Amino acid sequence: MIHVRRLHKKTTMEDLRAFASFFGCVKRVNLWYGFGQAIIEMAHEEDAAALLAAFRHTPSLVRGKVVELSLGSAARPDQTYKQSHSNPDHVRKEVARCVTDLCRIVELKGARRAANELRAKHNALIRAYTHELEESGRQRNDVCWDWVTTGCCGKKGGDVCSFKHELVPFCDLPARYRWWTRKDTFPALREVGPYKKAINCVLKRLIDSVSNARGVLLDGAAANSAKAFCGGRHNRTAQDIFCPNVCTETFVAIGNSQACVPYHGSVRSFFDSQPYAKFGFIYLDYCCCLNAGRRRVEKSPIRDIETIFRRRQCDPSGCILCISLAEPSARRPRWANGPHANREMPAGTSPDVDVECDARWEQDPSSEGTEEEEQGDGAGIEAEHCNVAGDVSCVVDELARDSQMLRALVSRLAATNGVTVVNYPHAFRWPGNFAEIFFVASAQNANAYLAGRDCPFVF
Repeated sequence: MIHVRRLHKKTTMEDLRAFASFFGCVKRVNLWYGFGQAIIEMAHEEDAAALLAAFRHTPSLVRGKVVELSLGSAARPDQTYKQSHSNPDHVRKEVARCVTDLCRIVELKGARRAANELRAKHNALIRAYTHELEESGRQRNDVCWDWVTTGCCGKKGGDVCSFKHELVPFCDLPARYRWWTRKDTFPALREVGPYKKAINCVLKRLIDSVSNARGVLLDGAAANSAKAFCGGRHNRTAQDIFCPNVCTETFVAIGNSQACVPYHGSVRSFFDSQPYAKFGFIYLDYCCCLNAGRRRVEKSPIRDIETIFRRRQCDPSGCILCISLAEPSARRPRWANGPHANREMPAGTSPDVDVECDARWEQDPSSEGTEEEEQGDGAGIEAEHCNVAGDVSCVVDELARDSQMLRALVSRLAATNGVTVVNYPHAFRWPGNFAEIFFVASAQNANAYLAGRDCPFVF
């Protein structure tokens, strides 16, 4: 057996047979066109040795290209099935290869078509928003959009900004400054996880205990939470539930589910679009930690919660507020300066874990911070502090640790805005995430609610 390498791409078996016949009788020639290799089987070992000996002294040329020859062993059984195209093994392998290639081509074409359709829908929504903004006359050109979106002006070195530094509703921002994405990165398994079902079951019972049936929630493409909240004591319909989402793919899927009223935008832009609305429940299921969005106001959970309390969008007769967050990653400093300072990755969740619901009001040992936290550069949420209201300010570094800091933030915002907040006596925790539930109402209505029989917030 002679192994031939580095063949010209136009070399044929007749060329190889003619090349080897000068040294003896040739029994068989197998050629692999795609690899530029071939195997020549000589009738006698002497003929093969003569061919190799002649090749060592004078390099052989096949179609003008120098080839490499080496003495090989007999062909394996899995190499001989290509000798005849009617061989069943050859036919079976070729059919399997063709079917696999066809499936891959069809899958790629389908994915490419779906991506193009999603891109067209995304661009159409942005164009419709821009047209509506221009027609309504709400578009402004005298505002520093860097200051509105990031909390700080981009001018440096003592330069004076020529635009106004004033707050503008995010629903009135130009499209290029809004936060929109085409494809959703929310894991589908998280929508059907046991912890999600457990929280939905608890919230379903709690929101039926308040008088206002309207609510806002963050949900996935399947709209499982919205479907779970429909009906109940108030006979809640899809028109009573609003679901903001920045992903066009999820926005379209939620609209097709007809389980709620979708809104294409962030939580902040939704509340800015309805500044006087009152809601009976607000379920913010974030995929980030509490301190996210320090360099982008629209992505900040702290700013969202502050907006809800500042505008008193929790119904004073009673509102269930549930906030789910990811704990900061232990692999990365929470307040390190640099491009990753506001990119905390939510820890992975498993659909197999159970929700840990334990009645504990004492401080969680895992939340005790014994090490000093580095302070950031102050970009995003107006330097090192977040001015929530009046003369009360809370250090952002202290708010980004765990559920204890979330409770402190909600309690301070409620106190400064004249409402009463009661924390649900059970904590929801699972790997990498936690959720807290609050009852928000005016003092008088809170007393009446807590005095009721079988109140779920009394322990």
